[in-house]
Amino acid sequence: RIQILFEMRLSGGKNPKLSLLFNFSILTMVCLFLFYSRMISEIPFVTMETKGTADDVTFLRWKTKKLYFESEEGYQLRLKLESKIQEDARIKSMEISEQGYNESFLDSLPLIRTETEDFKPLGCSNRIYKKSSKKISLIMNFHNELLSLLLRSIYTTINSIHPDNFHEYILIDDGSDLDKYPDLKLVRSLVETFRVPGMFLRFEENRGLVYSRRFGCQQATGDVVLVLDSHVEVKSGFLEPLLHEIEINDKALVSPIFDFWDTVEMKTWSYDGTPLGFDYYLQWHLLTRPKSDRPLEAPSIMGGAFLASRIFLKNVDYFGNGMIGWGAENIELSLKFWYCGGRVLMVPCSRVLHVSAKRSPISMGDRVKAASIYHNYHLVTQTYFTKEQDRELKKVSHYDVISSDQHYQTITNNTKKILRALGCRIDFRSLRQRVMPEIESYDGDTLLAHMAMTTEGCLTVASYGRPEYHELALEPCTSEKPIMFTIRLLRDQTLKWSNTCLDWGFKPLQFVGCHGMGGNQAVHHDNQKKRLHSKNRTLCLVYYENNHTLGGEHCQEELPGRTSYRNSNNQTFSFLDVSFGHVYDDTVPKHS
Repeated sequence: RIQILFEMRLSGGKNPKLSLLFNFSILTMVCLFLFYSRMISEIPFVTMETKGTADDVTFLRWKTKKLYFESEEGYQLRLKLESKIQEDARIKSMEISEQGYNESFLDSLPLIRTETEDFKPLGCSNRIYKKSSKKISLIMNFHNELLSLLLRSIYTTINSIHPDNFHEYILIDDGSDLDKYPDLKLVRSLVETFRVPGMFLRFEENRGLVYSRRFGCQQATGDVVLVLDSHVEVKSGFLEPLLHEIEINDKALVSPIFDFWDTVEMKTWSYDGTPLGFDYYLQWHLLTRPKSDRPLEAPSIMGGAFLASRIFLKNVDYFGNGMIGWGAENIELSLKFWYCGGRVLMVPCSRVLHVSAKRSPISMGDRVKAASIYHNYHLVTQTYFTKEQDRELKKVSHYDVISSDQHYQTITNNTKKILRALGCRIDFRSLRQRVMPEIESYDGDTLLAHMAMTTEGCLTVASYGRPEYHELALEPCTSEKPIMFTIRLLRDQTLKWSNTCLDWGFKPLQFVGCHGMGGNQAVHHDNQKKRLHSKNRTLCLVYYENNHTLGGEHCQEELPGRTSYRNSNNQTFSFLDVSFGHVYDDTVPKHS
């Protein structure tokens, strides 16, 4: 081809058309060379083809690219570590790891993926945001996290923040078991090679997600605080829509939309158009809104990702004061912003891929986890609901049960004092009418709380992929699914979930449309024997240990032991007290 081009050039004087064709050909070759050179230079790490198992993964190594925040030392260290993680993925089992993930699959992925599914609404692609001058403090805490997932969270997040906006990172190891997960020791040495400001902190004991996040926010010095889970993946462009809302209103609490990724079943789903609402019992409700590319007012953020002004966050005393473990801190923070003249927004044009775990990596049992949620719920209801104003609240058991507890009173009184000084108005009824009018007002009809526990877990609803099917089931109390907190026993003697009632006439037991006539939908609670039974005590709710299911059996006499019974198959089961706030004292963690 080169010889032909030269011959064309030599004869160009005699044939102008050949000369023109020669010049055009040369120009085309140069353009193609520059185009492909740019493509190759922009491939950041490793591309790969996956065929379902770690053994089938084929790695195609390209020229790697150093990111703006990496030093040369850190760059080389990261390459070696990434290569080791990917090689180890070949020999790992495809089963669910102790941390609750498909560890082999996640380890086999490149640190920064070039091709991921985009869930943003179509209107987002045409949005142009004015460059923000806000300086960002990134807060990320972790506990016993999968190393590849943690590194992907750190690197994709920092890489998505423009260097002009990045102020600092604050990474907190919340008491990870380094003997059990020795690879996590490498995180400090790696991040300390970054060319951007930051700090790595470690608690020798697990202090809980709420405490470590609050502590991280207190150390921040940037204009805005970005808080993220340690099992996420973000792409360039996720931050600009959030910063835009803060520029408009520095009292806004803004959250991206989570796209959930189940790496075990290989499914991804999103909650577009469904902001989170909650009622007086702090039960979650997904609110249906028309899908839009515009920000949506939401009663509460999800908690795993949010952006807020550091100054305003400091003025309202951050979040989670006195809370333990995790749970309800996102509700508390959202209520502070609403009550103090701010707004809470979910921004559809900002997306975060959240890797969902099949089990919690937090080192606490199911009963302890449930007790920490009770503890945190008590604090929220004591502080942010006004008993004298709201008639509905008078029957909320987790408001009254600890009203005389001095520990709660000290915390709530201090928080209320701060809010009064800011001129905040505590009025949940007005907030409910404004942003979640579809949430029903219980008007004091709830007899017991919405959580029934056994030694094996908590009552929940399972659909098994069928939207119209609602079976009574049991899940670990550490489950992240909010549905487990929506079952409640009402004064009309029905066990209700959403707008359906438990019906003893179905096997397995199911929630169906409420007919309001009692009968096979009547449910009673024997607080002394700690069991749920049908009308006239014909059937009792039992837990079958052999297949981990629930059913209705003829009620039997109590056997020796506090809560032990036997059904016709001599299978033991036990229930804890379902009344909210009566968790046994020995399950409640000590608060510091």
